[in-house]
Amino acid sequence: MIKKSLLLLCAIGIAFNLFAQLPSNSPKPSPAQLDWHQLEYYWFAHFGPNTFSGEEWGTVSESA
Repeated sequence: MIKKSLLLLCAIGIAFNLFAQLPSNSPKPSPAQLDWHQLEYYWFAHFGPNTFSGEEWGTVSESA
């Protein structure tokens, strides 16, 4: 009985979260932000210490 009531309580909590509405004064994305989300491709560059040592993995023998 306790498991069923706990399950029902969780289901009600999830339902409230799913159907909750944002307040009307919540921030809205700008057209530029919406355009950014429509991009299929973007560029990401990550540089670490091994970028400049010419090694794929660090060996801890590189000089500072």
